[in-house]
Amino acid sequence: MNQENTSTSKDEVIKTIEKYGGITVTGPVSLYNNFKKFKYDYYYNDIYPLSTELKRIANNQGLNCTDLAQLYYTAYKEMGFTNEIQIVRGTVTCKSGKTFGHVWCRVKDDGKWINVDPSAAAAHGYSYGTLICTNGYTITNINPNWALSDDGKT
Repeated sequence: MNQENTSTSKDEVIKTIEKYGGITVTGPVSLYNNFKKFKYDYYYNDIYPLSTELKRIANNQGLNCTDLAQLYYTAYKEMGFTNEIQIVRGTVTCKSGKTFGHVWCRVKDDGKWINVDPSAAAAHGYSYGTLICTNGYTITNINPNWALSDDGKT
């Protein structure tokens, strides 16, 4: 069985995000804006642990919505930001009318939840608060256990 050391230090996570995103992280929006330099890749489920996600960013390789949301969530928590954050699973509807399963984050700011979708940043350079598809969404699960773990398995 191939086992990989998945322990990654706080400094390594933030340093990697800043190095390859090009922006010093000072808050949730600057953290998000770094993801605009990362690549989005479509594949099913969570297949990479955090250490591999960071290597893929360094090698200019893409990550899917789940792995990008987990990376944002981890960095957000490790920076010690005080606003509540969640990973959510649901569906998004695109302008074409097609609906897709999706995973993203939400951050509570001034009592309101803001959708924070790192895949929207990586795939399209969308601004903070915009989902990858913009014609509606539903949330089916908040903070599912599989999304909060760093095992690369859904």
